[in-house]
Amino acid sequence: MARIKLVSNVSEFGLFRSVASSRGRLIITVILVSALMIGAGLACTNYIIEQSTSVSLNIGIITILMIIVMLASYLQAILVGDLFFKGPWREQVILGERKWKTDPDADVVVSNHNAEFMIVLIMLVIGNALLLNYSGGGFLDRYHEEGFFLVRMRSDTPSERLAALQDMSDPTQFDLWENPTLRDLVASTLETDDDPKVRAQAAWNAGIMKIQTARKPLVALVKDTSQTPEVREEASVALGRLGRDEEARAAIDNALAQSKDGPRELKIGLLRGLGMIAMQGSYDTILPLAQQTDDKEVMIYALWALQETQAPEARQWVKKQLSDDTPEEGERLCALLDAMKMLSKPEDVSWARKEFLSITEDTSCERVVWEERDERLHTILFSDTLRTKYVKIVANSGEGTRYRTWFETIAHDPSQEWSLREAAAAIVKQIDKTGLH
Repeated sequence: MARIKLVSNVSEFGLFRSVASSRGRLIITVILVSALMIGAGLACTNYIIEQSTSVSLNIGIITILMIIVMLASYLQAILVGDLFFKGPWREQVILGERKWKTDPDADVVVSNHNAEFMIVLIMLVIGNALLLNYSGGGFLDRYHEEGFFLVRMRSDTPSERLAALQDMSDPTQFDLWENPTLRDLVASTLETDDDPKVRAQAAWNAGIMKIQTARKPLVALVKDTSQTPEVREEASVALGRLGRDEEARAAIDNALAQSKDGPRELKIGLLRGLGMIAMQGSYDTILPLAQQTDDKEVMIYALWALQETQAPEARQWVKKQLSDDTPEEGERLCALLDAMKMLSKPEDVSWARKEFLSITEDTSCERVVWEERDERLHTILFSDTLRTKYVKIVANSGEGTRYRTWFETIAHDPSQEWSLREAAAAIVKQIDKTGLH
C-alpha cells in the first residue's frame, strides 16, 4: 500500500505552470483572481448577512470562499517569489526548468526557498482573509454575533426560528444581549412573526435582554385577545421585567379584568406581570381573585401580586381577613400571612405577637414556586410555619429592632420548632449587623 507523503518542497506541487509561464501572464492572473476573490467575498458576505435562510448553505459558501482565498494567496505567493527571490526561481522551481533559457549550456540551480515561500503563503492567506473580513464590514465577527441568528430567523420553518431565539436567550450568550441588531431583531419579531410559540419566546427574550424598545409591541400583545394565552402571559412577564411603566401596568390590569372567564394560565401570567411590575393601581382588579377560593393557585398568585404592589388598601384588607371572627385556614391562611409579612406596619406588631402566642399547634405551609423558562425560581408562597410567619411580620414592620430581645428569646427557646428558632436567630443576626439595636 502506498504511503502518505508530506510534500515540503514547493517545486513538487507543480501547480499553475501554465499561468506562471511568463511574468506578464502571472501578473494578469493574480490581478484577475484577486479581483474574483474580493468580488466573490463581498457578494457572499452580503448574501449571508442580508438574505440567506440556511446555515448549512452558509457553511458551503464560506468553504468555497476559503478555497478561492487559498487559490489567490498561492498565486500571489508565486508572484512575490518571482519578484523577490534571487535567480530564475519561477522558471526552475515552479515551471521545473533546469537550464537558463538565454544560455542553453549553463545549468543554473537556484534555491527553492521552501521555508520563505510557505511563510509568504501563510501571511497572504491571513492577509486576504482579514481583507475580506473588514471589507465586508467585519463579516466574521458579525456572522458570529448576528449573522447566525439573522439567518435562522429568516427561515420559513417556525421550529428553526424558535430554536434561534432559544439559543439567543441562553445565559452563555449574555455578552451578545447588548448587540443592537439582535435587540432590534427580537423587537421586530414580536410584531411580524405569526407563530405563537415564536412570539412567546421573543417576548421572553425581550424581558431577559431588557429591550426597552420592545415595550410597545409587548403592550399590544397583552391587549390582543386573539393571541394565545402563552403569548399574552410571556408578554406580561416581560413587561414586568422591563420595570415600572404606567401604560404597561394599565394594559395588564385591563387584560386581567377582562379574563374573569378566561384560562387560569392566562390569569396567573397576568398576575405575575403585575407582581413583577410592582406598581399601585391594580388593587380593585386583583382583589376579586384574591377573595375567591375556587382556584387556590390563582388565589395564591393574587395575594402575592397584592403584596408586591404595596397598595395601602391591600394591607388593610389582608389584616381584616386575618382578624375576622372566622379564622382562615390552610393554604389561604399561609398566603394571607405571607402577604401581611410584606405589608406590615408598626401598628401591626402587637396584633402579630398576640396571634403568635395564640397558636396552640404550629403547622407548616406548602411552598409554591414559579419556575421560569431558564429554570429561575420565584417563591410565591414560603414553606414557613405559621409562628415563623408572625415573627417575620414583626421583623418587617419597621419596628423590628425594638423587639430584638423577643426574637432572641424565641431563638433560645428549646420548646419551639427548630425552623422557628433558626428564623429568629437570623433576624437577631441581621439586627446586629445593621447596628440599630
